[in-house]
Amino acid sequence: MSIFNQITKGRIKKPLFCCLYSGPGVGKTDFGSSFPKPLFFDFEESTHNIDVERIDNLRSWEDIINGLTEILESNTDLGFKSIIFDTIDELERLMHVYVAQQASKATIEHIGWQKGYDHAVNLWAEFISICRQIRDKHKIHFCFLCHSIDKAKTEFEKQETFTRHQMNLHKKAAAFLFGQVEMVLFAKKEVSFRKDSDGNTFAKDLDKRVLCASLSAHYDAKNRVGLPATMPMPVRNGFDVLWGAYNTAFDETPDHALKKCLAALEKVKDKIKAKSIYEYIKKFDQDIAVLRSSLIRINEIIGDQNESV
Repeated sequence: MSIFNQITKGRIKKPLFCCLYSGPGVGKTDFGSSFPKPLFFDFEESTHNIDVERIDNLRSWEDIINGLTEILESNTDLGFKSIIFDTIDELERLMHVYVAQQASKATIEHIGWQKGYDHAVNLWAEFISICRQIRDKHKIHFCFLCHSIDKAKTEFEKQETFTRHQMNLHKKAAAFLFGQVEMVLFAKKEVSFRKDSDGNTFAKDLDKRVLCASLSAHYDAKNRVGLPATMPMPVRNGFDVLWGAYNTAFDETPDHALKKCLAALEKVKDKIKAKSIYEYIKKFDQDIAVLRSSLIRINEIIGDQNESV
């Protein structure tokens, strides 16, 4: 078939294809259970206190791929509307075991400098491809749950080292997955810091969970549906929040996005900054992606000025 016969145009609405990562106890599994009729690939026995359908006897990479292939090839009503992987860092461990076995090595690291991890990225591509085919054929939502890990990052120009929250995956896998899904969301517990009478700083947990949806110096995150940079962590209605944002973004026009930017811009107190943003969004008034990112930035400015009051 000619490449010209394969050209399409227009928006295409598809089920969600997203990733959520966080530390333990923040609510990943509960968030996944909010998806419609979920089927959990439960690698960590984390769903036993939740009334959901699960597969929890997957012990190898072949089991996972064979199971997904069977779902893909099925031509009957599946009975579920979402697939939740809980968690993909355990899935990656099984993948690495498989890579090592195929190379007749004890571990993936014995294969050679980064060679095993390069092969693992190819398996990630195979995995994502099957998931996408299932999504498109059976109209299934996908949510990839993952633990977070804190890693030190150095800003060489400023000679500063700081900690970032990242998905607990090999860096090549994390980079690949980040580009393959529509949303990468980071959930965290809020912490306050106080000093005692001796000047020592101590941390105190707050009864508040936050969902982060835009890239930050402190964590990896993204979304293509206009979610705010941060918001209260939805648990029982997590899917409804994401699906509502997706549908709003799908139907949104550049003119509507521009109106929201201009309305929010009126709340910015720094008139010089507001004028600069106004000139920028008027220049790209038909680019909906630019307008959405600009709205997120405007709301961040509004939030910062409210906190400083």
